[in-house]
Amino acid sequence: MPQSSCRPILLLLLLALAACAGGLRRPGPAPSPAPAVAPPVAPAPLPEPAVPPIRRSRQICGVQAGRTIELAELSLPEGSRPLGLALAEGTVWLLFEPALLVGLPRETAAPARVAIPEFGAVEEIDLIPGPAGAAWSALAVDRWDGSVWLVSETVPGLWRKRPGRRPEAVRLPATPAPRQGGFRDVLAGRGSVWLAPACADRAVWRLAPSGKLLDTSFDGAPGSCPAALLERDWSGTVWALRPDAGSMSQLGFDLAWQPAGTGIAPPAPAPPGSEAVRSWFFWGAEPMALSGEGDALLLRNVGGKVEASREDCGEGNALVDVAGDERGWAVLTRQWLRLADHQREAGAASQE
Repeated sequence: MPQSSCRPILLLLLLALAACAGGLRRPGPAPSPAPAVAPPVAPAPLPEPAVPPIRRSRQICGVQAGRTIELAELSLPEGSRPLGLALAEGTVWLLFEPALLVGLPRETAAPARVAIPEFGAVEEIDLIPGPAGAAWSALAVDRWDGSVWLVSETVPGLWRKRPGRRPEAVRLPATPAPRQGGFRDVLAGRGSVWLAPACADRAVWRLAPSGKLLDTSFDGAPGSCPAALLERDWSGTVWALRPDAGSMSQLGFDLAWQPAGTGIAPPAPAPPGSEAVRSWFFWGAEPMALSGEGDALLLRNVGGKVEASREDCGEGNALVDVAGDERGWAVLTRQWLRLADHQREAGAASQE
C-alpha cells in the first residue's frame, strides 16, 4: 500500500485513542456540600407574672354584734349545705342544699326556748322540704306580702310560698324559655317577680305573680347567655349586676332599668385568674361579690379596680351570703348565722 494512503488512517487511529483515553480519566473530587444552616432558636418564654398573694380580711365576719346561731344546733338533715338567706319583717329565711327552706324568728337576742316533752327545750323553726327532683338554688322575699320566692338553676321552675302555706309551683310562660337550665336568681316586690335565667337571649325577665310575662331586659350577643344577678340594697332599691360586663343598673320608679351613677362601683368582673362572680350583696352602702365556690373570694371595687380578699370567718368556715334592710342585717356562713339590728347594735359593732 502506498505510504501516502496510510497516513490518514494512522491519524484517525491516534485521534480515536486520544478520545478513549480522555473518557477513562478519573473524575475530579466532588464539590464540598454547603455548610448546614442551623434552624432558628425559639426565644425563651417570658416568666409568668407573679400572682399577688390573696390577703385575708375580717370586714364582715369580724363584726361582733347581735346574735350568732350555730347551724349545727338546728338539727338539719345530714348533708344540708347553706346557699343563701333573705330577710322578712319577723323571719329570716335560709336556703339549704339540696332543697330545704328554713325559717327562724328574726331575734337579735336569744328568745325563750319552747319546751317539747319529746325533744326537750328547742327553738321554734320552720323546716320546709322542696319538691322531689327539684334543687332550689336561690330565694327572695317580697316585703309587701311576706311571700318567699324560690327558683332552681338546674330546671326551669318557680315556686311561691305565701305566709302560712306550703310552697306552690307557679306556671311559667311558654315563651321565652331558658335554652338550658333554669334560673340563677330571683327577686320580688312592687307587684313583680324578676328572674335571671341561666341561659336565654335576655338576662332578666319580669313576671307577674301569676307567672305572666311582663317584659325582658338586657340583650346578649346572638347565641350567647347574658348573665345578670339581682339584689336589693339596705334601703330597698333593686339592682342588677352584669358580672361579665362589670356594670350595674338600678330599677327606677317606672320599673325600667337605669345605669348606675358614678357614686357606686360594681364589684365585677372578677380579677384575672379568679373564678367568675357567683353572687353579690350590699354591706352597708357598698356592693360586694363572691367569686367561685367553696372558700370563695370576696370582691370589692377600690378606686375603680376590683380587688379580691379571703374573708376570715374562722377555722374551716367560709362566707356564704349577706342581707340587710332598714331594720338590720344578717350574715350567713357555712357554720353560723349572725343577726343584728341597726338601732340596737350601731354603737356596739366592733372590727377585729
